[in-house]
Amino acid sequence: MESRIRQSGVLFLEESDLERNVASRMELFRKNAGSKPIKAFVNIGGSWANMGTSAEVLKLRPGLAGAVFIPPPGERGVLQAMAAEKIPVIHLLNIKGLCERYGLPWDPRPLPRPGEGRIFRETPAKSWPGAALTAGYILGMCVVLILGRRRLI
Repeated sequence: MESRIRQSGVLFLEESDLERNVASRMELFRKNAGSKPIKAFVNIGGSWANMGTSAEVLKLRPGLAGAVFIPPPGERGVLQAMAAEKIPVIHLLNIKGLCERYGLPWDPRPLPRPGEGRIFRETPAKSWPGAALTAGYILGMCVVLILGRRRLI
């Protein structure tokens, strides 16, 4: 299989040392970004080079990663290397879990056409509770100001 990949002319990254593997991938990303900054890193799957060897990466929830634990360079994957450079990381390890989290269908049959499906039919949340809370807060502040003014007179 390796010989067929090499014959195809496709770039084949083969490095058994994690730190050097990550460095070569980071170099590749920077080279392809040119003078532009890398805006985000999307990790799909659980490859050794992307996730590293620290067990802390298993605590990351799927989706946009907030605080990412940065292990020492010898345990760090591309995901943590990007996070260490303050590049946002989107972690797509458990696609089924993401579907459940956001109420999306998992492998629907038949596939809905773009712009169709349950997510486009749901009605937006009602805004009256927020409006009532805001009105109550303003009314309460008025009462406090009026009563406070009477005590000063």
